[in-house]
Amino acid sequence: MKKVLMVMLIAAVIVTGVFANGAKESTGPKTYKVGVAIYQFDDNFMTLYRNEILSYFASLETENVKYAITMVDGKNDMAEQSNQIDNFITQGMDVIILNLVQTSSADAMIDKVVAAGIPLVLINREPLA
Repeated sequence: MKKVLMVMLIAAVIVTGVFANGAKESTGPKTYKVGVAIYQFDDNFMTLYRNEILSYFASLETENVKYAITMVDGKNDMAEQSNQIDNFITQGMDVIILNLVQTSSADAMIDKVVAAGIPLVLINREPLA
């Protein structure tokens, strides 16, 4: 559980830093698009994780900063999740939070997102070295 909390804390710091920089440059309300790809929704642990992500972003909202969260279910299918990441890139997400279906496919997913210039946060599963 401590490892999960640490990963969430690190992700929160990264995401907050990405959004804080954009908020300083804006004079009016800014809505950031956040794509969250979860490996599988029908997992009790990931349900708790999803709820925590939503609560976290809700707690960050201010008059000037809003978050539009799009959360998708990878259905434990790597091809499905790859398509979801492609859709996030096409939609121009400001950040992507990814819980990998297969850690062995991390390089391909990371390369796609990085090539699109979108910040990426990996959660709960460590990619293979």
